[in-house]
Amino acid sequence: MSRVSRQNLGSSGPPYLRIHDPAQQALVALGEHDLKAGGGRAGLRPYLDRMIHFWREISLADFPCAGKAIDECYALLFESTFSLARLEPAWGIACLNKAAGEVHIDALQHFANQVRTATIAHSDLINALTHLYAPQREQTATWQNPVNVALAGELWFWAAIHLVVGLQENDWLWAFH
Repeated sequence: MSRVSRQNLGSSGPPYLRIHDPAQQALVALGEHDLKAGGGRAGLRPYLDRMIHFWREISLADFPCAGKAIDECYALLFESTFSLARLEPAWGIACLNKAAGEVHIDALQHFANQVRTATIAHSDLINALTHLYAPQREQTATWQNPVNVALAGELWFWAAIHLVVGLQENDWLWAFH
């Protein structure tokens, strides 16, 4: 990975990443594969560069990130990315220019439809994500695996960036913004 790699983990002092954490291992491996593939999937790099730190903090807090806990994790990831894009709009715009596809827009629309309050609290985001993910959690074991959760978090990363820097003022999602 460009900012964080196995080389940066070094033997001088404790490693930055928690290499025993399967989600972080998977993100590092994906980043290394992406680099070897010459950039591979368009738009993957921004997620890996910025959100590996998020997943490290989740691990440090010993916060579960699979099963029902994905609702809280994805709410935190969405809020973190939203704040980051607001603080660094040029970065957000550059990210969107690299994004592959627009699946995040559909997810954002479904998400916004679940949040029905004038003022949006963290608990409202969790409830919306619960409505989106509960049926899937009941039908498949995919969401019980923290690696799958971390990799699929990219969707909410892009949705948050789009919400901050990718909307026009006449878009119906502007009110959600």
